[in-house]
Amino acid sequence: MTFTVSGDPAGEARVAADLARIVDRCRTAAADAGDPLRGIVLLGGYARGEGTTVRAADGTPRGFNDYDLLLVLDRPAGDPGLYARLGSELAREVEIDFVDLGLATPAQLGAPPATLFAHELGEAHRVLWERAPGVVTVPRVPLDSLEIAEASRLLGNRGMALVWAGLRLWPSGEPGVGEAAPSASDRGFCVTASHKAVLAAGDATLLLAGRYHLSQDERRRRIAASPPPAPWIDDAFRAAYAAGVDYRRAPDAAVVPDAGALWTVARRWHEIAFSAAESRRLGASFDDWTEHAALARAHAARARRGSAVRRAVRRVLGRPDGPDPDAFLAVLPALLYGERDGDVATHRRRLEGAVHAWHP
Repeated sequence: MTFTVSGDPAGEARVAADLARIVDRCRTAAADAGDPLRGIVLLGGYARGEGTTVRAADGTPRGFNDYDLLLVLDRPAGDPGLYARLGSELAREVEIDFVDLGLATPAQLGAPPATLFAHELGEAHRVLWERAPGVVTVPRVPLDSLEIAEASRLLGNRGMALVWAGLRLWPSGEPGVGEAAPSASDRGFCVTASHKAVLAAGDATLLLAGRYHLSQDERRRRIAASPPPAPWIDDAFRAAYAAGVDYRRAPDAAVVPDAGALWTVARRWHEIAFSAAESRRLGASFDDWTEHAALARAHAARARRGSAVRRAVRRVLGRPDGPDPDAFLAVLPALLYGERDGDVATHRRRLEGAVHAWHP
């Protein structure tokens, strides 16, 4: 099975070489840190054979956007931050935007949460290295078991990337204020984030309709089908979604005369989908984002009251407390759709702080 959609031999060789380098560095880092490494698993688009490559300035292929890997350790890492720093170093070395190194123990893998991440990991992954044959096993998580909040979480993740892209396009962090001449790298990041936000709008809608599918091409067909998975999906959105799929398959062929305009359109579709997803998650409709904020705060308070028992169970099972996956859902509308809060400098610091908390 190939790593990429095209199966181009040069691109396949580059991805294989990058992954071999990443595996080697991770094994060395884990050994030096005294973390007993059981295996290294590839996930995401490259694991599904849906990855792609782009051409560097010298014409050679390189990976596009990100490599997603999971390091399986016998026990929790002594310093999880070590692997976050290593991922940043590796991204620079292999000339890709991100190398995301997730961490898990066999106990955590054996009791996966009902999340889209766990579903996709179980359905499509590749063990790149393991200490002994068969020591890494990844259970499957049925699609119909996923929590309703997964649609909002997917959109929250892509929405924070849009916030980041806006910071890279406009010095103020606010569209159209303090126009600048962004670098090619910043424009490329914005284009990728914008297309991913549109794809997330469609994918989250398919999740809510019970029509999600692992294959991006099949999701494209289901978005185009009649009747649509949601009443707001029209021909304009179908075209935007199809453009996002085409971009993921062949980023080099994309022609984007105005990255800021693309960002603005993506934000509009994202807001429509996020509003629908949040109405389902919160179990109530709302007329504006101020009303949403009140509902989201009340929902978070109820979740906190019920979380003490869950935390105790996680400790007994040896599963450390992680960040609240819904932490950004209540504040995202103000960051992405709201008007500037205070002066330009204060507003930008607020956005930068949120982005750093989301992706340290």
